[in-house]
Amino acid sequence: MTTNPNESQPNPPESQGIPPAAPETAAEPAAVAEPDPGAEVEITVDHVYLPLDADGNARADWAVTSDSTSRVSRGTRLKVPTDLALHLADRKQAAIK
Repeated sequence: MTTNPNESQPNPPESQGIPPAAPETAAEPAAVAEPDPGAEVEITVDHVYLPLDADGNARADWAVTSDSTSRVSRGTRLKVPTDLALHLADRKQAAIK
């Protein structure tokens, strides 16, 4: 800070109506991400291609996987990650059940 009255002085946050920040404490546990429960969908178009796991459900890493995909026909119900369910529903390729 300068002592020259002709130079601008920074205003403390409290003088601007901003409350002081709460101190961080080590006692607060870090938030743990819950696993995606997924959603059940029914394919509503002739077919879509999805990366499937051994159980026949879409894989959680569907957006980044480089594995092969399988053809899934109309009327098939399967469990998919929530973001994939929303993606398919937005494209009118599946109905969320």
